[in-house]
Amino acid sequence: MRTTKHPETDQSPYLNAEEIQQFQHIIGVCQWLVVLGRFDINYAVSSLSCFSSAPQKRHLELAREIMGYLRKYPKQGYWINPLPPNTPSDYEVIAIKEDFGYQCSYFQEEINPRFPTPLSSELEITIFVDADHGHDKVTGISITGLLGFVGSTPVIWSSKRQSSIQTSTFGDSPR
Repeated sequence: MRTTKHPETDQSPYLNAEEIQQFQHIIGVCQWLVVLGRFDINYAVSSLSCFSSAPQKRHLELAREIMGYLRKYPKQGYWINPLPPNTPSDYEVIAIKEDFGYQCSYFQEEINPRFPTPLSSELEITIFVDADHGHDKVTGISITGLLGFVGSTPVIWSSKRQSSIQTSTFGDSPR
C-alpha cells in the first residue's frame, strides 16, 4: 500500500546508514537547486528536509520522486522579463499605493550625476502569498508560501512552516 504524500505521517521502516547518506545527498542537492532558482521544488524539499536526521523508506522514495520531476522538467527556472506577470483573472488583486513621504519628508536622496539615465520606466512589483492551513497532519502547523516579482522576474521566494498553530485563518489564540 502506498502511503500519503505527507511525510510526517509515514510509518515505513527507518533507513540504514547508506540510505540515510543518499537521502541527505538528494536533499542537499535539491536545496542548492532551490537557491539557484528552482523554487518550484522548494515546498517539497523543505517538507522532506525536516527528516534528514532520521529518514524513513517513504521519505527516500519521495526524495527520488523530486529527482524524477527534475529529470522530467530540466529547463524550468526563471528568466529576466520586465513586463508585469500574467495573473489569472480569478486572483484577488489588492493595489497598495502607500506614500511614506510624511515620515521621511526631510530626507533628500543624493543621486550621483555620473549615473546613467534609466532605459525604462519603473518596474511593477507583484507579490503572491498563500498558506496551506494545517498542512502537517501530526502537529497541525501550516506552511506559508511567498513569491515576489519585479516585472515578471521572480526575485524572492519562500516556503516556511509557521511558528504557531491556529485553529482558523482569523481565529483567536487560546488564552
